[in-house]
Amino acid sequence: DNSLQSIISQDNIQPVNYEPLKVDIERVFFVQDEPKKIMSLQGNEIIVEADLTNFQGSFFSNEVREYGVNSKMVLFSDFDNKLYKYDKLNSSISQLDNHDFGFDDLIFSFNDQIYYSNNFELFSTDGNNPNMVLNDFLGSGLSPNGGYLLFQNKLLIPTEDGLVQIDQDGLKQNLASDFEFDLVQQFVVDKNRESFISGNRTQKLYYDGESVYHFELLNGGDYTGKGSFANMFFFNEANSTMQTKTFFNGRTKEYGILPEELQELVVVDFFVKNDESFLIVKSGFNPFDKLYVYKTDDSFEELELLKEYLDVGWLNGTAYAQFDDSGFLYSGDLLFLMNDENEFKLIENLKGSITRSGVVERNGEVYFLANDSNSGTQLYTMSLDFFNQDDPEENSPSLNYKLFPNPVHHTIALENPDGSAVMQKIYSIFEFNGLMIDSGICDGFIDISALQPGSYILQIDEGESSTSKMFVKN
Repeated sequence: DNSLQSIISQDNIQPVNYEPLKVDIERVFFVQDEPKKIMSLQGNEIIVEADLTNFQGSFFSNEVREYGVNSKMVLFSDFDNKLYKYDKLNSSISQLDNHDFGFDDLIFSFNDQIYYSNNFELFSTDGNNPNMVLNDFLGSGLSPNGGYLLFQNKLLIPTEDGLVQIDQDGLKQNLASDFEFDLVQQFVVDKNRESFISGNRTQKLYYDGESVYHFELLNGGDYTGKGSFANMFFFNEANSTMQTKTFFNGRTKEYGILPEELQELVVVDFFVKNDESFLIVKSGFNPFDKLYVYKTDDSFEELELLKEYLDVGWLNGTAYAQFDDSGFLYSGDLLFLMNDENEFKLIENLKGSITRSGVVERNGEVYFLANDSNSGTQLYTMSLDFFNQDDPEENSPSLNYKLFPNPVHHTIALENPDGSAVMQKIYSIFEFNGLMIDSGICDGFIDISALQPGSYILQIDEGESSTSKMFVKN
């Protein structure tokens, strides 16, 4: 079903390059620790890409340091940076003695081809013989985004001679010659994956898949560029005397300074909904962080504070994900869902992981780490489309119901759009770990007095159609 699902305990995920998940254009991957397996995720379906249960690498370790996956094999490195091939056809593992690999080198896949780097050279491989692709590769495993970018079905690679684009036919194009790239932060990507910014601490390059635009930061010194869901980018600039928070609008190509009242705040995200622009920012010192939602415009000349949320958790792990009209905010140890009125509703029986959020969104599916009191920290998946509650084009009119009161203590009332009671409809109530805890036939009211306080999902079914709403039990 479309409810939130727990996939695996965080304790059984082996981080790779300090991250629990690895993402390509369409898929999300992770390494299960025991038994050792490399997995891919499609919604809440888990696919075993490589069974390494009996693998033992250098120093009797089965740790996976890096990996890449295609339809025929998995290329991975061990604790001592030796490369191995897992053959999917016969489930065999063989060491590749003719492939050199180092501590900060990379492995990744694009267009069903596996690439790896070594000493500033980039190779492709069929698992038997390496093939040099570039001899001036500037990517590094020390870069936060891996030193390469999978963008609009193309592979973007920084080189000593500029930014190189490789398409699905293997054709190379230099998008920006003689442009200096920074090894630390090479790509800042719009969260809709429609554009990105690259470059160094001062000189920036914007690319939307069609044209390249250059601009220069006011003070430079930026390592912390941030993308958003609306082709808007934010920078925290610094020189020897001052810090300045600035923005770049990819649609209008405007670069400017954020208003004074935002200079002491940290941008979480910017998004557009129903042709209106909204900005999420945070402030304060842990554990007394505050969250603010502003209504604004695409130049930040107008700024209206809509909501202020006090004491919203440890915001060192803050992330926002959006799909259509639904939003999900990971606010440190607190998790929120955004409704149609841009209000953030707390999910009361799940807590975020203070150390790492792991938030990834692909095609409306969000993956994240969270903790419940019974199971500990788990990797969860949730479809944001599941919380698109009142879209008449998505739901049949008979299922466009109203739920009240919310929060509720004893009894939920359900009404159709015409004010009549929802009758003779099958209902199910789910916890946020995907467990169904109640079901029955609705007669206009549902008694939820036996539920423990917390957040739940109510699903109403009619034939092959269903719709769902979140409610809070006091």
